[in-house]
Amino acid sequence: MKNKKKSILFFNARRRVNMAKKMIEYLKNRYTEYQLISSDTDYLDPISYVTDDFVVLPSIESQEFESVFLEVIKKKI
Repeated sequence: MKNKKKSILFFNARRRVNMAKKMIEYLKNRYTEYQLISSDTDYLDPISYVTDDFVVLPSIESQEFESVFLEVIKKKI
């Protein structure tokens, strides 16, 4: 069985760029097989330029949030 990267989903990450950078620094120093995935509701969120992957989710109040969120989990995590 192929080793899969461990994934961390940084949910609703808006304006947490510095925190994400620190997490990446920590993970790179300790682990090799990981990916930091961030999510938010805006394609232009600054966190999307820092993490390994970025996912746009509908607003948490949206009726489609749960199904989209679960689909992201299945595909990315």
